[in-house]
Amino acid sequence: MKILLVGFNLSGAMGDNFKYLVENLPKYDNRVNEWFVLTTKTNTYKSDNVDTYCLDYNKHNLFSIVKNCFEIKKIVDRINPSVIFITTPNLVYNLLLATLYGKRLVYYLHDPIPHEGEKFMRKALLTIQNKYVADKARDIIVASDNLMQTIKSKAIRIKTSVIELGLLDNLVYPQFKNNKKTVDMLFFGRIEEYKGLDVLVKALYRLKEEQKNYSYKVIGKGDITPYELDFKKLNVRVINNYISDKDLALELSQSKIVVLPYKNATGSQTIQAANYYYCPVIASDVGCFVDYIVDKKTGLLFHSGDEIGLAENIKKMLDDNNYKNYTKNLDDWLESKFSTRQICNKYYMLFDK
Repeated sequence: MKILLVGFNLSGAMGDNFKYLVENLPKYDNRVNEWFVLTTKTNTYKSDNVDTYCLDYNKHNLFSIVKNCFEIKKIVDRINPSVIFITTPNLVYNLLLATLYGKRLVYYLHDPIPHEGEKFMRKALLTIQNKYVADKARDIIVASDNLMQTIKSKAIRIKTSVIELGLLDNLVYPQFKNNKKTVDMLFFGRIEEYKGLDVLVKALYRLKEEQKNYSYKVIGKGDITPYELDFKKLNVRVINNYISDKDLALELSQSKIVVLPYKNATGSQTIQAANYYYCPVIASDVGCFVDYIVDKKTGLLFHSGDEIGLAENIKKMLDDNNYKNYTKNLDDWLESKFSTRQICNKYYMLFDK
């Protein structure tokens, strides 16, 4: 069977997951499938036995977009794949593939609903794309059971499967696993409105009023201006930039807990990376977090937007006696829920339908 993996101009969790699949699906495949990748020249992947086709990408150049549409059709027709897997935010290319090849299409629906704070036009385009492509696709994938519940259309939900996001290989540094924990709480990721840093700030002020002397760190690129003064008052150490995968792995290994106070969420691989370094997570009860954390066992959940609940959970988890109870379960949880072989097998079974 020929399988074509398609992803254009990917970044963030969507880009991480596509890279993970391109590099692992062919590696664990014992079915002798033929694997192909269609992507942009800015994306590079390390994968053996994969034929890769790269296109120039310029979303602001109409000539480039039209040219790529013809090139995409030519490549797909030449390969003639049994399955076309797409996970890409590009409206035009998704509509093209769905229109011409819907019966062979497996659509990874990363954002069933737009994030809070998204611009109106982006929300509208995402809604149109999701509805049209999901209607045309043979199968749909989402990252968790909770995300499945956000799909309102029964016809779409009936052909949707849940396949979890795995632990990213580029964040695995075994030599860091048993590092000394020197930071009490870490937040990491792109600084966006929906990530809930305002909720975190309010929670940290509550802890300050209670004279809790925890150490905090925030790492991520984006507009930190709305929180900058508060972070200074709260003695939060900030790295307002991207850092390398190795440096992020080191930061995780030196942190006791990770906090994800998101107002809404879809798919994320932050919990898996944190858990690998014996770093339990406190997260809001949104998106995949509900399914990726066993509340009161591998981490703690709080109601989204509730700074009081977040502050209480931080205190509860950082208590010396409680902390060990959370960390002791993490290796088994990762293996049972997020092992790469298990995730790949779910894809193979879906592709073989």
